[in-house]
Amino acid sequence: MAKILINGLNLSIGGGKNILDNYIVKLFENELKNTYYVLTPNYQLYKNYSKEKLIVVDIKKIYKNNIFFIGLYFFKFPRLLNELKIDLIFNFGDVIIPTKTPQIFFFDWAYAVYAEPYIWLGMKAKDRLIRKTKVFLIDHYINKVKLTICQTSNIAQRLRQKYDISDLKIISTPLGMSLPLQSDNNYNLPVGKKYFLYPAGYATHKNFQIIFKLGRLIEEKGLPFLIVLTIDEEIAVDFLEKVKENNLCSIFNVGKLKSDEIALLYKLCDAMLFPSLLESYGLPYIEAMAFEKPILTSDLDFAHAICDDVAFYFDPFDPDSILNVMKRYDDDKIQLEEKIRKGKVIVETLPDWKEVFLQFEEQIEIILIKDSHAR
Repeated sequence: MAKILINGLNLSIGGGKNILDNYIVKLFENELKNTYYVLTPNYQLYKNYSKEKLIVVDIKKIYKNNIFFIGLYFFKFPRLLNELKIDLIFNFGDVIIPTKTPQIFFFDWAYAVYAEPYIWLGMKAKDRLIRKTKVFLIDHYINKVKLTICQTSNIAQRLRQKYDISDLKIISTPLGMSLPLQSDNNYNLPVGKKYFLYPAGYATHKNFQIIFKLGRLIEEKGLPFLIVLTIDEEIAVDFLEKVKENNLCSIFNVGKLKSDEIALLYKLCDAMLFPSLLESYGLPYIEAMAFEKPILTSDLDFAHAICDDVAFYFDPFDPDSILNVMKRYDDDKIQLEEKIRKGKVIVETLPDWKEVFLQFEEQIEIILIKDSHAR
């Protein structure tokens, strides 16, 4: 049978990790026809999923560093494909692997299809260079892959407009978390506040500069609002130090959390605040809908593609616009309840992970059959 390489090396956080984790679990649970070699961001965390036809491959740490991704894609991957005699690649990475081996590309890196100038503002020169290089490589290789998969109609439209892709399939990502049955953890949140959860890693496109401005505005107006963040303290040192120096008690970081811990945080918070500037999908939207929390988010196309009329929208560049929505989203209780109800309907219409797994396997078989006929 065929040998499949699954590239998930850079899926260490967020929606990408959710996809990789659930896909590996389904591969582990099912009887496999083909043999799968899986590249993960942390071999030690995934090695116990290895079995006869599911092999978690250990890759040197240097190749997982964003700075050395050129070495990974142009040096390590060609050797690995040849060494393992791979028949098909299922690539969840940011960049398409430059190879003649048939490849399915799961597109989850919106930088490649958003040319809007604000996406690149405030970015460090090194990060901009890395991202621009990745965009260049996607531009160069995307029409060489056998199939591109994305998660929303919005991203599909942008992919078609930029690359004129014909072999494109939309597969939505279901929820991949559950609420703990019992827990008395309150994360030491200050009492007497209305909690607005922003479940996001620290990245330029997550718009944390507006969070700082919003925090100052909340303080100036003396409002009992608390913005709850989930950012890694080691990555966001400068931002958190700035918050501390300015004594912004309206911003509270609980640190990087596990999926079940985030689930509990949803339960504790009053609403989700999501001022992101760029998303390929936006799994927190689905999470908020599942936990019946109001969604306050950016008035941008990716948000509308998932939330439709479920969310309350604001201008993500204007702290006054955001604060106005925070103050007034629950004024109309009937409207609020209707939005929450519609959110639950959206969640219920999503496929479950068993269905997504079967869709992935179906696409793999289609490409393998087409490739065998082409030989």
